[in-house]
Amino acid sequence: MSYKKTETYDSATTEQIARHVEAILALLGEDPEREGLVKTPERVAKALQFMTKGYQEDGVEIIRGANTTQETFDTIYKLSQDIGKDPVEVAEAPGFVVNKILIPMINEAIGL
Repeated sequence: MSYKKTETYDSATTEQIARHVEAILALLGEDPEREGLVKTPERVAKALQFMTKGYQEDGVEIIRGANTTQETFDTIYKLSQDIGKDPVEVAEAPGFVVNKILIPMINEAIGL
């Protein structure tokens, strides 16, 4: 049995996310056309689709870091809404919100 890697991404969604990523890079003071960043918007767009594809959930966690500006946060929040996700702001900490809720429930179930 062999494994065949297949990647399928909606080209319209990839393009829309990539445009937003370019805007985010510009907000951060980066030149999206700089060598080393040229492919980044598309890679980020595909990664976002890959990471959310498996669960088919609408939730997106937005982590506001210590140096995240309100403008950057608002851009990410709007991007998430534009692609049909329900953004939720979370504090910077290890782990995902879903896991922080799920693990205690699993531990309690084990103890039954």
